[in-house]
Amino acid sequence: MWSTKSDYFLLSILREIVWCLRLFSPISWLSPFFSLKHDGRRYSHPNTGEVYLLTASFASIVLLISAWLFDKVLIFSGAWAVLVVIENIQYQLQTIFIRPVFQTNYKPYSAERTLLIFIGQYIHTIIAFALIYLSWFKDSFVVNSQKIELTMPIAFEFSIVTITTLGFGSVYALPGTPAALVASSQAVLGVFLLGLIISVGVSRTSFRKSVIINSGDTIQKRCSSALKDWGYADDVQDLGRVFENRLWIVGGWVRNAALGYQYVGDIDCLVPLAPEEIAATLKCSGYNYQKNSLGAFRIRLPDGNHFDIMSTYHHCGNHDVLKALRSFNYSVNSAALNLLTNQLISTKEFELDISSNSVRFQNINAISNQTLDYSLMYDFEVLRSYYRLRPHNNLDWLERNVLGLEQAISEQNAEGLLRLASNEINVLIPVSFNGWIVRGFVRCAILGDLKYWDDIDVIVECEKSTLIDHLFSVGAIYSLNFYGNPKVTLNNGRKADIWPLPKTSNLDGHFTEYAHSADMLAWSVKEEMFVEGSLSSVSTVARRELSINPNFIRNAQPSDINYCIVKTLYLIIRHKFTINESTENLLKLEFSPDNLLMKNLFKLIKELHLCGIVNIENQLEYVSSYIGSNAAVIILYRKYWSPPQTDKDASSL
Repeated sequence: MWSTKSDYFLLSILREIVWCLRLFSPISWLSPFFSLKHDGRRYSHPNTGEVYLLTASFASIVLLISAWLFDKVLIFSGAWAVLVVIENIQYQLQTIFIRPVFQTNYKPYSAERTLLIFIGQYIHTIIAFALIYLSWFKDSFVVNSQKIELTMPIAFEFSIVTITTLGFGSVYALPGTPAALVASSQAVLGVFLLGLIISVGVSRTSFRKSVIINSGDTIQKRCSSALKDWGYADDVQDLGRVFENRLWIVGGWVRNAALGYQYVGDIDCLVPLAPEEIAATLKCSGYNYQKNSLGAFRIRLPDGNHFDIMSTYHHCGNHDVLKALRSFNYSVNSAALNLLTNQLISTKEFELDISSNSVRFQNINAISNQTLDYSLMYDFEVLRSYYRLRPHNNLDWLERNVLGLEQAISEQNAEGLLRLASNEINVLIPVSFNGWIVRGFVRCAILGDLKYWDDIDVIVECEKSTLIDHLFSVGAIYSLNFYGNPKVTLNNGRKADIWPLPKTSNLDGHFTEYAHSADMLAWSVKEEMFVEGSLSSVSTVARRELSINPNFIRNAQPSDINYCIVKTLYLIIRHKFTINESTENLLKLEFSPDNLLMKNLFKLIKELHLCGIVNIENQLEYVSSYIGSNAAVIILYRKYWSPPQTDKDASSL
């Protein structure tokens, strides 16, 4: 996408010249035939430039050698050589001057790739000019003051000496002839090309020092240690070998290691392969996967956690890991760790903001479009409120969006909020079937504690197959949640978990499977009214009374009861619920937190921070008066309320 305006008058003229040159560029005509299509979008094949350069260079070498062996230059050799020179010039002008100014979503190529292409073009230009001299200026040269007919070895020697500006020596073009003018042009082009090669080479040296950190550095050690402590190191290494050492860990694991905090959560990965190549690799290696709503390949782990593997093509259209990192939304997430090679790649913004405890926004398109995406704003609030990172000025628009949403929610009553949610959900419910909004969204709306990031839980009175078919027919973007049911991403980025209700069950019977009385309420999407269960009502929720469902305790698995304990304290802290005998008995239970429980605990604590709760000591003291301060759940919340530091020094990178 090229911008239509620029303050650079001369560069605007240069841009028009480059576009004219592109009309004579072979690769401009050939590249559309070698593009890749994914999710309705076309991407340039990552190796198009390299394949063209090698193929064109080979063709030029064949033409040059044939002129030597058969002492005859093919009639089209000169025209081909001119096209080669034009291609090289337009590529260099476009890379150095045009794209950085006019391409609004431009992110630079990797320094290594650019350097290799410039060197290849430099050599190819030597061959091209030798062909030009042989084709059109054979009788315009002098050797040792004697006019001669040019041969291939002499033409090649003259081209090398000219482009390197070493001086003509015993071979030179007759002064005042077109050949002398062409030779002078080659010398000027040689100076330009050599300068570019030196510049890119020097920048590559300093650049790589900043973006690849040595294998003994802190971040790698912390992240590797954390993955090992939580039991994921072997899984990561096995998957890394499947992708032949091209699996890069990104997201929370790397960010928290850099900040010096403990972490357990989804294992987000980046792989420099096209999506279809990732799919084929996983299938060949026996991995089962599902696609999440962002198009990542999700692999479930036995403990309930999962890998999310994203192609670099999703971010930047090619296999460049660093370029993909530059397209990440937030600077503190723009780093990638390869456990097998022990390399860390990061952007300069990552290093600057980690060291200054700050965060900036990197996605230029989202900034220009002022994207209103709830998940984007949620991540921003987590970085600001939980991790206490200082936002840069380019995040002001996100802060305004958050304040605007909070204001809009505060102006609505419970019924108004639920009607708005019904309008979002209605299209997801198959025609002629009933649907209800349940659990947290209804509870928060009644209590006046709703946040824009609260997910919407929905029950639909149909079979799962009917629900899936309908979601597909309306073009809903969804993945399957932990329980195998659809998790839909709405247009604003909010998530909706949809639960099918088979004909053999009813709404009240479904309520008996819930743990908390405050969740046993529903809002009918079609009738736009509350539906109360036998164990709860709008009035009891409004009075902030919380009870534990004995039926749930009798039938739940130990892991579900453990989560219920952690979630119960979350509800008491967030909504200031009162404690009765059933909640007291539950909270007194001892338990051993596993990986999945700790992952969910971190998520719940982050949400409490986003609710504006700065200190939980008063609430913990209230709960402790019932269950004692040494209860396992109290200790857990106290320990992890603030981001927990690693055992290693968190001050240096």
